Amino acid sequence: MLCLLEALEIFSNPYDLFLSIFQNKNNEKYGIVVSRAKGHNFKLLISSEAVFETSEKAQETIKSILELAKKVSLEKIKEKDGFVSRILNIKDTDIDQTSILFDELIEKIIGEIKINQEVDTSKFDPYK
Repeated sequence: MLCLLEALEIFSNPYDLFLSIFQNKNNEKYGIVVSRAKGHNFKLLISSEAVFETSEKAQETIKSILELAKKVSLEKIKEKDGFVSRILNIKDTDIDQTSILFDELIEKIIGEIKINQEVDTSKFDPYK
C-alpha cells in the first residue's frame, strides 16, 4: 500500500532517493527499502519484511511502487483546484522533467538495483 504523501515525496524528489533490496540470512528471502537519500538522513518512506522469494520479485515490487507513485501523482496534478497541483504545478504549465519521476528514470533506477541491489539517486545527474 502506498499513501498519497509517500507517492508525492517519491515523485517530486526523484534525485534524492535511496532504494535497496536486502536478503534475510535466516529465511533467505528478500525485502525492500525506499527512503530519501543522505541529504534527508535516509528518511524511511517504505519498507518490507523479507517476504520475497527472489531478488527479481523484490525488484518488481520496487518498480511497481515507483510506477504507482508516478501514476497517482500525475492524476492528482491534473486536479487543477487540488492541493497537489497548487504545490507541484503552481503555474499550470508542463512540469520540468528533471524535477519529477519519469519512465526513463524508473528504468535507470531498476537497472542499478539489478546490478548493485541498491541505488542512491542523489548521485545521478538529472541532465543526462
